[in-house]
Amino acid sequence: MTFYPDNSGDWFTFFLGLTGALLGSYLTYALVKGRIGGTDVNRRNLGAMLSFFVAMIGLGTALFTGWFLYRMQPVTIEAGRLDTGFGRYEIANVSDARIVTDTRRSFVNPNITTGSDRILVIEFGASESIAFPSEKYDVEGILQALRREKGVDRE
Repeated sequence: MTFYPDNSGDWFTFFLGLTGALLGSYLTYALVKGRIGGTDVNRRNLGAMLSFFVAMIGLGTALFTGWFLYRMQPVTIEAGRLDTGFGRYEIANVSDARIVTDTRRSFVNPNITTGSDRILVIEFGASESIAFPSEKYDVEGILQALRREKGVDRE
């Protein structure tokens, strides 16, 4: 059984960052060479500096979002194996699999919860674990398929 991550919003962020990097690079080059911006050198230099910052922020956004998209691979559970973007594991080696709810507290008032995330944690002994966020994966489906493949039918 294969579970695919939901990367729909991340592709928009990737292309937005790539567009910002390309546009900022072009504006920096055009301002430095004097092709746009008029005759005021100080304004052109300031504009070139600002567009260079836009290019670097866009490049960082595209680079790290692309790396994230590369790492978010489908999860396949079949024939006693668990295949993820992090590697291939034997289901017999799974020591624990559970869904953890992580709550965020308010900085101003710690008694107020501002949000929560559900995370599927799969542990292999005491030394290795994998975490899958519920905003990207069907964590309940993965947990049920993992328990079914391992032969454990509890909730």
